[in-house]
Amino acid sequence: MSDINILSCLHIDTTMVQEAKVIDETQDSITYEVKTRKMDVVCPKCENPTSLIKDYATKTYSFYGIGQKTIIINFRQKRLKCKNCGHTFMEKNIFNRSSNYKLTKNILIEIVKQLKNTRSIKSIANDLGISETIVFKVLNGIKPKHGPIGKIVCVDEFARVHINGKLVLSAIVVNGETKELIDILPTRKLSQIQSFLYNLKPEERQKIRYLSIDMREPYKDAFNSVLSNITIVVDRFHFVRYITLALDKIRIRVMKTYSTESIQYYVLKKFRNYILKTDINDNIAYLKIYHNGWNCKMTEKKITDLMTGYSSDLKIAYDFLHSFMASYKNWNYETAKIKLKQLIEFLNFHKEISELNDLGKLLTNRKTEIENSFLIVDGRTINNAICEGINRKIKSLKNISFGITNFNHLRNRVFLIYKNFDQNDVNSDNIN
Repeated sequence: MSDINILSCLHIDTTMVQEAKVIDETQDSITYEVKTRKMDVVCPKCENPTSLIKDYATKTYSFYGIGQKTIIINFRQKRLKCKNCGHTFMEKNIFNRSSNYKLTKNILIEIVKQLKNTRSIKSIANDLGISETIVFKVLNGIKPKHGPIGKIVCVDEFARVHINGKLVLSAIVVNGETKELIDILPTRKLSQIQSFLYNLKPEERQKIRYLSIDMREPYKDAFNSVLSNITIVVDRFHFVRYITLALDKIRIRVMKTYSTESIQYYVLKKFRNYILKTDINDNIAYLKIYHNGWNCKMTEKKITDLMTGYSSDLKIAYDFLHSFMASYKNWNYETAKIKLKQLIEFLNFHKEISELNDLGKLLTNRKTEIENSFLIVDGRTINNAICEGINRKIKSLKNISFGITNFNHLRNRVFLIYKNFDQNDVNSDNIN
């Protein structure tokens, strides 16, 4: 194939091309230098013909349409000068695509391949030498279907976008057995979850036996309203988070009773993380305290003793909840039932502490679901860890894109990342 004819395979008009020569070739790419013929061009200002060349501007384009190598074109575009009026202008760019331009199969596959990576649409378009509109058309042309349903289903939410100052939360549904993405729902509302379940085939709904969620009631209500025989599991990370949150609320309440200039306020604010740690050690390196004349060194243990000494409420909550958080990972199902009963009794006994009273009511209502998180199913406990991993990937995708307001774009990108999408199913006629 001649060097000029190869441009025809890239849907480029070669009638104006004078020369297309190879200037570099590597294992992955071939680079051509392209020049157009010298001819009279009408000046856009005075409309007189001119062929006077002032200089050249090199523009680079990349194509994935030929074989397995990337075709790189260095187009030497002429800058012309009118002999009559002196006006300078660029010649016609033969690489500007017409309205009937069709993407090749290879470049479609390359676009889909790049969309599977955590990259922005703009960076993909720049690397492939195409417009962002074409990438969006490819993305819109992908119609993913929900993944396989198993007996364990995990549901969690993520912050999708702000609309009119209001945060919109969407939901992700994951197969807890195979860790495959099942679907992404536009909202986490009860009606949306129910609609998703009703759209499943009856045999798919019958497979679901366990549901892993956070503390949110609508998830539980939606699945119970559609499925009769299902075990609800509250991911243990979330109920432990509510315990640490209650402890931190007590710390904040105690801290606000002191002046912002006091040493008590300083210690409770600066070392707030240590009161939530479960691995406090009295033999580790000393922490320095410099504040309003204080100049001392204390271990983590002494710091936490100092903080809990400021309030009886904080000490009561810290002593019991700290021992609870340090041991819950070693519990089995039977131990969990006993320990959770003791925890709820403790919270009810100290219900005069408002934070513990609220926590006690919450754990009482969800006691059975929390106990179920210690059940062993197929050799392991049920949790939402895979959902949290997908949430982090979605957050990264949103950050590099400076937000994704279109739900279908986000859903398609996540499906491409987490599912084995067949690029050969992409039809260029549906995209252009």
